Amino acid sequence: MKFRVHFFRHINPLFKTLGYSFFLILCTACSTLYSTNTPQSAIDDVKYQPVLEKWRKKVSAYKDLELKFTASAVLVSPEMEDSYRLRMLEIQGNQEQVDSKIILNKDTISVVVDLFTRSESYLDLDDKRFWNINLIINGKTINPLSVNRYRKPELLTPYFPKGSVWSRFYVVVFKLPVEILNGRNAKDLFELNEAKSQMPLGQDRTIIFSMNSSEAQAQFSWELSLIN
Repeated sequence: MKFRVHFFRHINPLFKTLGYSFFLILCTACSTLYSTNTPQSAIDDVKYQPVLEKWRKKVSAYKDLELKFTASAVLVSPEMEDSYRLRMLEIQGNQEQVDSKIILNKDTISVVVDLFTRSESYLDLDDKRFWNINLIINGKTINPLSVNRYRKPELLTPYFPKGSVWSRFYVVVFKLPVEILNGRNAKDLFELNEAKSQMPLGQDRTIIFSMNSSEAQAQFSWELSLIN
C-alpha cells in the first residue's frame, strides 16, 4: 500500500510536467499559426505591398547633402482599410487591435503619417505652433479633427513602414463637411461613379494632404481618377 502511494506521488508530478509542456507547445503553435505564413514586414507581403504603395506617398528634403526632413503619408481608402484589416487577421488571427481612428467612418477619413525631422521640436506634428495641416478636396480646405501620435509605434510597423528609428507615427483624422459628402458617406469619395456625381463637370478628382512649417513643406496628392 505504501509502495502504491509513493508511486503515485512520483508519477503525478511527471504527468503534470508533461501535460504542461504539451500545453505550451500547443499554445505556441496556435500563436504562430498566422504569423508563420505572413511576412512580418509589410514591404515583403506580396498581397499587401502593392496596395500599400498605391496609397502611400513619400517626400524628402536635403540641405548640403544631409537629410533634413522625410515623411510618408498613407491615405486610408476603402481598399487600404480592407488590406489593413486582412493583414491584421493573417498576422494575429483576429482584428481586435484595429484602430478605430484609422478606419473610414461615415464622415471621416484618415492619413497615417511617418515623420522625421532633424529639429526635435518639429517632430511634434500635433503641435499647432510648428505645423499647419490640412486636407483639400474639391478645392475646399479641411482642418484636422485630431492629430494622434502613436506612443507605441510597434502597433503600426507591421502595417505601415517606419522611415527610421527616430521617426514618429501619427494618425491624422479629418471630418468631411456636409457640402462635400452631399448626403453620402466618406467611402463614396473613392467610388468612381459616386465621386463623379458629386463633383462639378471638368473638376479633377484629387485629394491633397499638406504639412507646412518653417522647417519643411510637404504636399501629398492622390489623383483618384488614375487610381481607380
